[in-house]
Amino acid sequence: MNPGLLPGIVWEATVGSWISFYSLWVLGDLSEHAYVPYLVHFVETLAVGGGALTAFAVVGFVAARYRPEGHRELVSFFGYWGFVSILGYPIVTDIMAPWAIIHAVVPLSIPAAVGLVWFARAGRSAVAARDYRTAGLTAVILLLAVSQVTLGGVSQVYLQPQAEDNQLVQYGQPADDLRPTLNRIERVAAANDGVDVLYFGEFFYITNETSGSLPERDKWFNQLPLPWYTAMYDANVTSARNRTQFDPLFERERPPVIITIANDRGYVTRRIGVHEGSGYDEEIYRLRTFGTRTAFFVNESAVPRTEVVTFIPPPSKSPDN
Repeated sequence: MNPGLLPGIVWEATVGSWISFYSLWVLGDLSEHAYVPYLVHFVETLAVGGGALTAFAVVGFVAARYRPEGHRELVSFFGYWGFVSILGYPIVTDIMAPWAIIHAVVPLSIPAAVGLVWFARAGRSAVAARDYRTAGLTAVILLLAVSQVTLGGVSQVYLQPQAEDNQLVQYGQPADDLRPTLNRIERVAAANDGVDVLYFGEFFYITNETSGSLPERDKWFNQLPLPWYTAMYDANVTSARNRTQFDPLFERERPPVIITIANDRGYVTRRIGVHEGSGYDEEIYRLRTFGTRTAFFVNESAVPRTEVVTFIPPPSKSPDN
């Protein structure tokens, strides 16, 4: 361990992280979107994935805040944390991601536990007092809560985990297995000089391939998850918005990998001569579970061929010689 690194570590863990946070989330445009649609999506997702928990959290917060013995600070703290998260995360999140509700669900679980216990005790007290109406109402509420959790979990997780309208799923990974083609891209990127990967078309076009910087970040997200792999392969990546940009780039660079949305593959196929012995072959994958059918054109002739030499030992001398 080098003690001399400690000041830099402390700086990056405190001031440096705050500067990075402020420049990205405050000065950047990640939160420059309409608030109401993001809030509606957050609340809808919370209702599907944590509706019962949220309802119990409200009950638990009120019960702990206004009990005769005085409010419980810890429960109130987690309640405020969760409710503020519901209002705040739609502002700071840059995409409508279902997983974002976890930032509200976790703190709300504390007052929700208090609310669940409050209902259970109310039902038990009602049964002891022979107040069967209150006991029955409590049982119905608890049964509805269990049903919401059970039916939601079974439906969204087991029965239709890949349904297009599944409120709990963010489709961010490819529906098809890209590994064989990614392995080929890695090989040609290592062997090629110049541009390794060329994106074609408006859907994938961004002005700065190396960083995917704003304001073209939406197009960079369209390329995901491919940039993670091309960065890992240290590939030289660029893009062409239209045919006017594509033709000179292709003539000058002859990139071994060309990627385009499937709707634009016809022009690329004709231009690079896929069916005319150009060395390129084509594979089509879905970058998401729905839509984004993408064509990959890979020319592995850019990979130097390693000549295989078979060692043949010289004939041994005959004892008679």
